[in-house]
Amino acid sequence: MKKTNPQMIQLSCNCIYQSDKSEIKKVSEHIALSTKEKLLLDLLVEKKNELVTFESIEKEVWPDKKVSATTRRTLIHRLREKVGAQSIKTVKDFGCILETL
Repeated sequence: MKKTNPQMIQLSCNCIYQSDKSEIKKVSEHIALSTKEKLLLDLLVEKKNELVTFESIEKEVWPDKKVSATTRRTLIHRLREKVGAQSIKTVKDFGCILETL
């Protein structure tokens, strides 16, 4: 049986998340994540293929302050650009789902 590295998560056929390095690897390209992007991606990976509410995202990423919907959308957009738009789906007015293999 082949062992898998729990710090390497396959997001799509050409995208791997290396949580220990806070980066995404696409083919031979390494893409660094900001602190907030990593917090969001860790939350989405933990709940992969499940709806994560916007409220949960805000509590996890910004635990000590209230943020605007624009700030939240901007973070989701930045992360979506890095992991691939097809991997993160938004359910209008509710939250996001990370769809993985």
